[in-house]
Amino acid sequence: MKLDLLDENSKQFKVTVIPYRDGFRASLKLVYKDGTKDRIQKYSSTSPDKAIEKVYKEANEKYYKKLRGDEDKIVFSPETNKELMKLEKSVSADIVAETKNNLNFTSVSKEWLNLLLAKTNKNENNRGISMNTFEYYRSMTHGYLNVFFEKYKVNKLTLEIVQKIFDSKVDLGFKTLKGLRSALAQILDYSKKKGYIQENFARDIELPEANKVEIDFYNEKQQEQFRSACERDGRVIAMLFYINLALGLRPEEGCGLKWNRIKFAESEDELTMIKIDNAVKVVKVYDENHKIIGGKKIDDELKSKEAYRTLPLRKEYDKVLREFKEKEKKRLGKYFREDGYVFLNRNREPYTSEILTNKMPEFTAKWKLPHITPYGLRHSFASLMAKLGVKESVLKVLMGHKEITTTHKYYIHLTDEDIMNEVMFKTNEKKEKPNEQQINETNVMMLDKINEIMKLMQMSNQMAMGSSV
Repeated sequence: MKLDLLDENSKQFKVTVIPYRDGFRASLKLVYKDGTKDRIQKYSSTSPDKAIEKVYKEANEKYYKKLRGDEDKIVFSPETNKELMKLEKSVSADIVAETKNNLNFTSVSKEWLNLLLAKTNKNENNRGISMNTFEYYRSMTHGYLNVFFEKYKVNKLTLEIVQKIFDSKVDLGFKTLKGLRSALAQILDYSKKKGYIQENFARDIELPEANKVEIDFYNEKQQEQFRSACERDGRVIAMLFYINLALGLRPEEGCGLKWNRIKFAESEDELTMIKIDNAVKVVKVYDENHKIIGGKKIDDELKSKEAYRTLPLRKEYDKVLREFKEKEKKRLGKYFREDGYVFLNRNREPYTSEILTNKMPEFTAKWKLPHITPYGLRHSFASLMAKLGVKESVLKVLMGHKEITTTHKYYIHLTDEDIMNEVMFKTNEKKEKPNEQQINETNVMMLDKINEIMKLMQMSNQMAMGSSV
């Protein structure tokens, strides 16, 4: 299409797309040589591509009128549209033929990310993907793949080229390289469907031997020290760490906890029950190149249907949580709400998992504790529960896992002391369990608490939290 009427700066047709309301908004700025300007914005509730399509359609209509020189007289009709579309198709065919063999890897990865971004707009007919999934692939693409392959045309990549680069990045670790291979495979799948390449070789990339990854967790004594530090610290974020360890929560679940989801025990025979059904997450806002330019906190769904669960809170934690609630009522005053978040920062906003990750090193350093991550608290909880004999079926529910194999593989960790004690017990000639006199006082208390949990977990499915939670 001729661009004689457009200023040189407009030949790039720069389109920006951002999340807007429940969909996407595309913007296009046109500058004509006579000095007049057009700024076109269009909204789509379905995808970025639809928003862009609408912008280009209106831009073409305006440009067509400008080209004819009678923009004030002509009414854009189906006939003129057909004429314009015919011209566009002939130009598009030439462009497609030329670009299919000359597309940079970064251009294709951008197209693919646009497709992924559209899938985050979930509805009844489109299950889509979560923003966390999009952000994972976005960071893998921009942080690594685009850097590795920015000088390559997508159809010039070969298994040999990619394998050599992966081999040189062994320091990234097995898990990261595995994620990069997965992202690359999806980009090349997209490229193959679009006709940019003939073959997707990404799944043939060999990864280095997996090294044993030491997942951080606290043993029983370290957990006691961590709880004590949280109580002495007294800050809201410390109490959030405290409850996440107490219940084995995912970081975003603790951030999303609300007071009306807590049913405090009303007698000595009961335990406080906490309903987990909300997560606070950050929806990031991206520019047209998928660079993060902002974000907002939202209440979001949990990771899976099994993650929706009701958990018992042991009595020693119950007392601390009650005291914290009274303290928050005084701190927040008229801003305290029973349907509000349990953990609010100084700006009366909920925390996010990213903030917990950033603040944890400062907290552990302050109290001279071993390094741990927010997810490490969840690993610690599961390992302690397993050590104390909680049944697998109960532990799976406590953790919000679909399969117990997930709990075993990623969450239950044994110390050298645990292994030694187990071997000594199993090889004991009497092979008898120690009686209560042989069990120290701490373990007696913990076993009693675990029995309470197991009993209440069997009842929890029958409990109707109702409006009181």
